Amino acid sequence: MENTNHMCLQGKDVGDSNKTIKINLADDVLEVRGFGQPITRERAKQMAEAYFTDIEAADRLVQKIINDDRYRDLAEDPDFDKLKKLISPESQTVSGVFGKEIILQILAMKNCEGIRYIVGKDEDEKRNTIILIGVTDEGVITGDNGIPRASSLPLKVIDASTNNIPVDGEVHKASLTIAQTKTMLNKHNLLDSPKTRTDIIFGSF
Repeated sequence: MENTNHMCLQGKDVGDSNKTIKINLADDVLEVRGFGQPITRERAKQMAEAYFTDIEAADRLVQKIINDDRYRDLAEDPDFDKLKKLISPESQTVSGVFGKEIILQILAMKNCEGIRYIVGKDEDEKRNTIILIGVTDEGVITGDNGIPRASSLPLKVIDASTNNIPVDGEVHKASLTIAQTKTMLNKHNLLDSPKTRTDIIFGSF
């Protein structure tokens, strides 16, 4: 199995001023730092648009259940209310920015080999959110498919002076939801224009 991850660049070598040079990056599956795959902007926009579409389809189904007397018992179930809020475009965070300072602070922690993102629920903001924490290398494990991959473990940062665990991550706050994206399009009279929702989330906000 090929585990190397190379980037090819034009560079200089002895006797060759325009040589293709390979830079050996982190292994794709055997190092924590190697997780992920390069993606173009257009492909990223397609994936974001697919998420918009799926959430809106699910929300339409929820609204049908609410408005159909045949499902009254289901609609009045407390757990259904949780589903309704979970699927709502008003609670679905689709974009946000983490500043470089917190990212660099996490990466600078001792033994940090990467950053894990965790999807959570922010009760104050009434929406889903993303949490970032630093991770360390936990060796290689073999998955159910028999393929080895890197394993990671959240860093345990101890403050020796107080024996308390200090802040070691960040939760996102000023995010953009599906509903807010629609509001922005409507505000700029773009709902019926070729400008898509992904132009908003990949643009300036």
